[in-house]
Amino acid sequence: MASPGCRRGRRPAGLAGLVVLMVAACLAVGPTTPGVADHRQPHQEGSAGADAAARRPNIVLVLTDDMRASELRWMPRVRKLLVDRGARVEGMISNHPMCCPARAELLTGQYAHNSGVHHNNGPDGGYKSLLEPGNHLGRWLERAGYTTGFTGKFLNGWERRPTIPPGWSWFDAAVARIYDPYGLRLYGHGNPQNFRTGYTATVVGRRAVDFVRRHAPEKAPFFLWVNQLAPHDMHVGKAWRRPQPEPRYADAYAGSVSPATQDPAFDERDVSDKPRWIRKRERFPVRLSNGWHRARIRSLRSVDDQVGALVKALRQSGELANTHIVFASDNGYLLGEHRIMAKNVPYEPALQVPFVVRGPGIPRGVVRRSTFELVDVVPTLLQLGGASPGRTLDGRSMLPALRRDAPGKSFSLIQGGSSDAAWWWRGVRSGDYKYVRYASGYEELYDLREDPSELRNVARRPRYGEVLGEYSQKLDILQRCSGASCLAETS
Repeated sequence: MASPGCRRGRRPAGLAGLVVLMVAACLAVGPTTPGVADHRQPHQEGSAGADAAARRPNIVLVLTDDMRASELRWMPRVRKLLVDRGARVEGMISNHPMCCPARAELLTGQYAHNSGVHHNNGPDGGYKSLLEPGNHLGRWLERAGYTTGFTGKFLNGWERRPTIPPGWSWFDAAVARIYDPYGLRLYGHGNPQNFRTGYTATVVGRRAVDFVRRHAPEKAPFFLWVNQLAPHDMHVGKAWRRPQPEPRYADAYAGSVSPATQDPAFDERDVSDKPRWIRKRERFPVRLSNGWHRARIRSLRSVDDQVGALVKALRQSGELANTHIVFASDNGYLLGEHRIMAKNVPYEPALQVPFVVRGPGIPRGVVRRSTFELVDVVPTLLQLGGASPGRTLDGRSMLPALRRDAPGKSFSLIQGGSSDAAWWWRGVRSGDYKYVRYASGYEELYDLREDPSELRNVARRPRYGEVLGEYSQKLDILQRCSGASCLAETS
């Protein structure tokens, strides 16, 4: 049986400065897909093409690692500068709640069964498993006239044979001490540099600010993806530890209580209807959840500071009003719900992630409660940038919902890989029910209307037989879908 999470795996501001995602590469631009406007304008030399590109908004994507949606509460700058000045999507779901697969979705706009990345490592995991690695969001925006940049943690395994992927004007991925609080080594577009004393979140944030200051005076718009480590657990010496905050935040939020402990699912007493890997787990102590919670939100304060610095740099450069800033996380995390402290599991705290956008045309201070998936981010950014995809996209643009509160999705495909097998579990989620099928054949079904904490698995209850059959059939279709067929089954 695969473990529920692996330590190694795979953010937003304003519509005037939306932060976008990226992956490594460079392929020809292919046909557009549903949900993305057909702006087929390859990069042109000469004033006409340059002027057209210059009118497009900058895009900035700030991504955290393993952040729970509830943890936005402890990020005052993100709340003031992004949430209060933009749109927050309350129903954002990580389709594949694990670092590398989720980030691959943000690079490609495809579910894991189409991108090739099912796990952080193993035969179907990591950067080596990414199909067409040169065909990605950064490359598509570059072809549309954008200057593209990336800094921070990239797809797992790229650092073993680091190269500059096509499609990036500036590529600054972490190549060593990726999970350390200090001592990060960044690629520097082929000129690696060590940062022996700087705190990782601060180093990555300053590199992002440098990129903005360097490229803001240029005529071309820019796309910048900033991948932060926090609040992921960190590597200290030779051991994995809970997140290590900067000294100035070491005692912050001393009395804060983990939201997980307020959930009826915390340290679930009766797990007899759960999969065997949960039934074998010991009870979960409150002090452990509170300790990790405080360490996580303390580490996020440094990321919060860097979002503030990034917005300040955009304002000082005169680019803030023409920049879309997106703030998000690759997946959520459980802190004791169902006796679990992990990701890569099909339960709500792992699936629900923060997602905020501010920028031109985005209403200020609104909450959109429609459901969307991380796979919908790429079509959204492409529409903002007037760019065409080079892949068949499995998601659709969120702009109508962000701008006018149009309907979201009715169903989401959720799935989790294993390091030694293609899949561990796969499922379908809606606002009413969640269905999960494990590789072993074990099934879970939750009535989210009556049981949002997922305490009662009703898969074997006769009254839910029709629902079980409907969702099982929906999964059979979605787990093989591509492009239009995915949209038809999720909308």
